[in-house]
Amino acid sequence: MHASTITESQAQALAALMTALRPDWDIPGCRTAIHAARHRGPAVEIVHAAVELTKRDDLKTPTVLAKDGKHWPSGTPKRDDHRFERCQVLGHGSYPASNCGACRVDSVEPSEPELDPGSEYYAEAAAVGVAMCREAINERRMQ
Repeated sequence: MHASTITESQAQALAALMTALRPDWDIPGCRTAIHAARHRGPAVEIVHAAVELTKRDDLKTPTVLAKDGKHWPSGTPKRDDHRFERCQVLGHGSYPASNCGACRVDSVEPSEPELDPGSEYYAEAAAVGVAMCREAINERRMQ
């Protein structure tokens, strides 16, 4: 946690400020919204975004705090996580751009089964499976 990350005591104070500005919001709801937004930027930007959000009369709750919007300073909303750059391929956003596991899986060629379904191995496996099924049915009938 770097020095500018919002602390628990700062989050508690910010939640109290938010409810003072918006009495229809409660402290637990504000704390949840602050917690969800904690990775979006330094504490000062979270405070700014939270105060800006309280000005919106159309909102019934502060749940959109962590989402992109005009309430974030500097005009450009921050990404949710600054620890590493995310893969830009649709659906791969939870992977790092430099080492995307989903991209690696997508690039693997499907392989053909090594054994022919008509082989002796499959016939033996099927016979064992049939025998097990018959045994289970017979046991069930005896109960």
